[in-house]
Amino acid sequence: ITVSATSTSNIDALAFGIALTVATSSGTTVSADAVAAVTNNNIDNTVEAIISDSDVTDDETVRAAGPIILSAADGSSINAASVAASVSVSASSNTALSGSVAVTLADNTITNETRAAIDHADVATTSGAVILTATSTSDIDATAVAASVGFSGSSSAAISLSGAGAESSNTVTNTVEAAI
Repeated sequence: ITVSATSTSNIDALAFGIALTVATSSGTTVSADAVAAVTNNNIDNTVEAIISDSDVTDDETVRAAGPIILSAADGSSINAASVAASVSVSASSNTALSGSVAVTLADNTITNETRAAIDHADVATTSGAVILTATSTSDIDATAVAASVGFSGSSSAAISLSGAGAESSNTVTNTVEAAI
């Protein structure tokens, strides 16, 4: 008897943002831009290979002439990229202000339960072994890149402001169990 369960969930995500601001002046000019790229990915699976007796008042019997093998396997993966870029340009003959901000977020979570179990059942084999295996090989590859560039020129006053921030948060919280 062979009972097996396998999950190979996969997420490929790309978030991309770009912004450009330009300010020129003969008088007062103000310009601003902001851009964000966000990926938020979650895998939450239950993978089970189980021989179970749902009637707990008595034990049901499972007999085999060969080995009894239960296997549960999880191979979940997340590949995520968040990229944001902003450019700010300012020129002046009398006051020009320009600003730009780029922000990226890459938040990824894998929370799986992988079980191979014999639950409230009387299991026996006349030849061979009783084998239970449970495995998980979850993987997260994440990239978060933010870039912001500012230029300025002046005859009187030109101000260019620029800022960038990148955040990546990756969590794998799996339960892997082989139990009789």
